[in-house]
Amino acid sequence: MVARVSGNNYEITEEIAKHAASSKIIDLSRDDSVAAPDPRLLNIAARHLGVSSGLYSPSAGDMKLREILSELTEREYSHQFNPQTEITITSGALQAVNTAVSALAGEGDEVIIIEPAHPAYYNAVLATGARPVYIALQRPDYSIDWEAIQKVVTGQTRLIIINSPHNPTGKIYTALDMEKLQKLTMGTNISVISDESFAHCVFEGYEHQSVARFPQLAERSLIVFSFGKSLNISGWKIGYCLGPEKLTREFRKRQQVMMGNVNTPLQLAISEYLKKHPGSFQNLHVYEENRNLFLKLMQGSKWQFKPSLGTYFQLMSYANMSDEKEVDFSLRLLKNPGIAVLPLSVFFHDSMDTKVVRFNISLDKAQLEAAAEKLSSL
Repeated sequence: MVARVSGNNYEITEEIAKHAASSKIIDLSRDDSVAAPDPRLLNIAARHLGVSSGLYSPSAGDMKLREILSELTEREYSHQFNPQTEITITSGALQAVNTAVSALAGEGDEVIIIEPAHPAYYNAVLATGARPVYIALQRPDYSIDWEAIQKVVTGQTRLIIINSPHNPTGKIYTALDMEKLQKLTMGTNISVISDESFAHCVFEGYEHQSVARFPQLAERSLIVFSFGKSLNISGWKIGYCLGPEKLTREFRKRQQVMMGNVNTPLQLAISEYLKKHPGSFQNLHVYEENRNLFLKLMQGSKWQFKPSLGTYFQLMSYANMSDEKEVDFSLRLLKNPGIAVLPLSVFFHDSMDTKVVRFNISLDKAQLEAAAEKLSSL
């Protein structure tokens, strides 16, 4: 029997988004980036929309784009994925994660989810009839307790979902983390879904530790990426999924049934753009600059924080200011001082309350300065 999908967290985020739409509110709650994409990409896209709008691409995606991604992935992670059988273009990262879960888990299976986690993960698991098994990251630095994960592995465990750089904490997995995951899954029937949507949003000179860097792990994994994050085009809803042929075959079966075709003109535009500008994924230093500015402005306030190491999100604790629940505190900030933030509790299946909220730091510097001034005065 398939469990009912949870909607409580959805209602909370929608309530905050509704108020955040006001021009009087500084919106630090959003999931997408407000950073502008490269105008050259927009010009290429406009041309393709004018001449290619009536075309379908193959359900696995435009072959030229897949070939470019194969080259880029090998250059970045020293792992070659066959563009014919191991790379699939998707309608964004969330669609890819949902499709991957449906391909790798089913009724009676157990799926390990490391929290806090995007609500799409556990909703996707519930929709398959599988049972989510939750493990919490360790506060205050949100490190992974691999021994705790090992203890919950059973004969029914079929899938582990990971996310690095991590939304919402900004945590990044280390090479040691990936080696421990590789060891944990070796000799088992456990597959991995690795959400690496923010792969190119890593700070302080750290190197993104993709599953693709670890051959034995890559052989049992579907790896999800997002052009929306890497190219600042979240609204285009285009991503891609890498994986061995055996897993990709199951993934494509379900994608073809679910949605058939990904926006062809925009695929062609991204393909042409990456061919001409192959280093474009590396131009995301603006998020680190924004993080540094925001944290500098918040120093000396009653907010507590550890710098995010990736994504364009920053967590902060308000425990020194209030004992309100996160949802109540977030709704109060909407009214005074007019700042929209997202409660960390929406990223837990049981709405765990830790007096922490998430800020989106992709806004322009003037908005971040205005927000920091208001927040620091609390």
